[in-house]
Order: sequence, then C-alpha cells, then structure tokens
Amino acid sequence: MLKTLRISFALKNTYRVNGILHSLKQIPLLKRLLPDRLYQVRGLKIFANVLSLLWEIVSIFLGKFLYFLTMVCGVGLLYERAPAGRFGSSAETADKYRKRHLISEVPL
Repeated sequence: MLKTLRISFALKNTYRVNGILHSLKQIPLLKRLLPDRLYQVRGLKIFANVLSLLWEIVSIFLGKFLYFLTMVCGVGLLYERAPAGRFGSSAETADKYRKRHLISEVPL
C-alpha cells in the first residue's frame, strides 16, 4: 500500500512538474530562452519540483482558510446585517411562542 501511495504521488508530481514546464514554455520571452529539450534539463525539473511542493502546501492551507472564512465569518456577517424585526431577540421569540401556545410565563 505504501508503494502504491508513493507511485501515485510521483505520478501526480510528474504531471505538475510537466505542467509547470509547459506553462513556462508558453511565455513568449521565455520561449526563446528555454531549450527545445526543456524536459531533459535537470535544473529546471528541480525548480519545477520546488514550485510544485510550494503550490501543494499553499493550496492545502488556502482551501482550509477559504472554507473557514466562508462558513464562519461569512455567515456571521450575514447574521449581523439581517433586519432585526425578522429574527428578533430571543426574548421576543419566547414571547411570541408563549402567546401562540397560550403558555403563561414560567419563573426560572
């Protein structure tokens, strides 16, 4: 199982490295500077591996941060901006419930 995980990671990393090298080759200024046998240059592959590793780390934390920002902070902001009459305070809600169900106030 560990061998399969390592092979899967190596394939994913190779795909990313080749994608980075391909995108570098698409930049017009770099297209002239980079050699035709770009995928055989070891230094560029190491550079692309470092970029791939950094992207993986950033994407892990960025995804969690965006989830936190959306679910916790975003909902909190929406709740603050909601009209007070619609949701009301908990005391108002309790009063409406008592009136609707004809319940007298019970002392705590």
